[in-house]
Amino acid sequence: MKKRILALFLAVLLIIGIFAGCSAGDKSGDTATDAKAETTTDAKKETTDKKETTDTKKETTDKKKEEKTDKKKEETAAAPEDDSLVTPNGEFPIVKEETGLTLLISPNATVTDYDDNDYRHYVKERTGVDVTIVLTPAENGVQNVELRVASGEELEDLVCVNLSAVSRNAMYNDGIVLGLDELFETYSHWWYIMAEEYCTERERAYMNSLTRGFDGTMITWPLYYADPSNEFNPGDTLYIMNDWVEKLGIEIPDTTDKFYDVLVRIRDEDPNENGKKDEIPFLSLGQRGPLVLINSFVYCGSTLVNATDGQLWTPFNTDEYREAIRYLRKLAVDELLSVTSFTLDDNQFKSIMNIEDSGEPPYVGVYSHHPTLAFDDASGRRLGFTPIYPIKGPEGVAYAICRPNAQDYFMSITKYCEHPEVAARLLDSFCEEDMMLWSRWGVVDRDWIDLREEEGWDCRYADLGYEAKFVVLNNPYGSSNNIIWKWDRATSLPPALMGAQGIVTEENKNVTLTDGSTAELKPTTEYSLRSAKLVAQKSKDIPEEIVGRLMYTEEEDLAIADIASSLGTFISESRVRFITGELDIEKDWDAYVKQLDDIGLEEYIKVTQIAYTRQKEAGGGTAAGAGIKK
Repeated sequence: MKKRILALFLAVLLIIGIFAGCSAGDKSGDTATDAKAETTTDAKKETTDKKETTDTKKETTDKKKEEKTDKKKEETAAAPEDDSLVTPNGEFPIVKEETGLTLLISPNATVTDYDDNDYRHYVKERTGVDVTIVLTPAENGVQNVELRVASGEELEDLVCVNLSAVSRNAMYNDGIVLGLDELFETYSHWWYIMAEEYCTERERAYMNSLTRGFDGTMITWPLYYADPSNEFNPGDTLYIMNDWVEKLGIEIPDTTDKFYDVLVRIRDEDPNENGKKDEIPFLSLGQRGPLVLINSFVYCGSTLVNATDGQLWTPFNTDEYREAIRYLRKLAVDELLSVTSFTLDDNQFKSIMNIEDSGEPPYVGVYSHHPTLAFDDASGRRLGFTPIYPIKGPEGVAYAICRPNAQDYFMSITKYCEHPEVAARLLDSFCEEDMMLWSRWGVVDRDWIDLREEEGWDCRYADLGYEAKFVVLNNPYGSSNNIIWKWDRATSLPPALMGAQGIVTEENKNVTLTDGSTAELKPTTEYSLRSAKLVAQKSKDIPEEIVGRLMYTEEEDLAIADIASSLGTFISESRVRFITGELDIEKDWDAYVKQLDDIGLEEYIKVTQIAYTRQKEAGGGTAAGAGIKK
């Protein structure tokens, strides 16, 4: 009986507590009753339960976030999951459903249609990506892009325009173009194969360093497009007339002393047989020839500085450079090097080299200029001259002037791209071998013949170790057409693949196409074969370390732009004045060196060293720098 009364009493108290709890929000309520309600065991338990529930929910939410992040990392680090737009790396098509991207490039006047374009159609067929080409204005295209950025106008998904390093870095800092390191490492497949099979260590280092911003982040994609001959311009060579070599019974000179002696014989022995002493032993377009000969004394490339073990120095104040000027002055004094070389324009030079068109005998024994620019193509006269290379100086030096490839990278992905992973896969696909060949040579079996499964074909650049992979039927660069884009920086084709051209002879010029029809190829010219051999020769005679294109920050550029311009002008003008005798190489040399210092040579080297070191460090050590296949 007592137990039942106690239970009833507790029940009444519980009911009172519940009503008190319900009226807790009423300020006129009983404070004591509210306090009791707040201190009940059930209220405490409810509060505890709610807190535990909240904590549990928070833990669950955090866990889901972590799982989602981990999943995203896994998708990025490995093959894409089912919910990704892209297919696994290395597969074609690269997307699971057709996707569109816009690409801004500079126009080429010889491309008749970018929309109905064979390469654009091929890209869509292979990758599943429909690339809409947007063209900058033909004039001031870069300025147009910069104005669009300044006005806040939305850009295309991909921008491939020759912006300055300062401008592109500013766009990166403002978040307009994306940092590409994670995208590159995640979605690159064909690039690694291209780099391993077709790129040298130096090329890979250039690609890696020149695609990076000032903070070391990759901001342009390393698409590499270049011809093997680009590094060694045929114009940076001396050429001697074959007939006069035979007529005088002389050998092709290979030292500066022998070269001098050959020029003397051309001057004195009337090789054009007109009874007049009117021969010009050595004619150059401007300073090309003198620069070639300076490289028989000290390396003098396309920049103001050289590098040894990462340290920059200039050749233009060295004893070796002074000795080279002495040699050139001697050629001028002895009327072997024509000083009119420094005043001729292209047309005047060409008129002299083609004097036979007017019925006059030839006058020039040795010249320095690009052979295709020195002669009318139809004349065949360029084959009448043989390259003189190498020419060793008194200390055995014989450098080839090298203008390094892998120097220009314009392709960026912008923040406006909805699917940057698709853009990354597309750019990587441009490095697949078929895509590279189609980007330059057009449609297989119509514009070029695939030799990759063929045997018995020699390669034009065999001396560089290349193997024949194709021959050209119809060169798209030879006419106006809608075959390819003709904007090299938007595609990829490294020299080792660009130069993998088979040699066509009379014996193999008729080829059978896949449809059974026959096509007749044009035999490879003697000039083409000779040019390839010259490139191979020169590639062996370059410094171990070459300073290529440098990217200066805005502050660095402001510090040295005027200095660089003044130095270049002063060095070039002084060289001519020393050779022609207006300045005396003995009496005026010290004043010349002092003027270099007064202009700011030391400051130029100091600032350039910073840029060079930054790029050199960026060029090695990473997967992209090493070019190791994933």
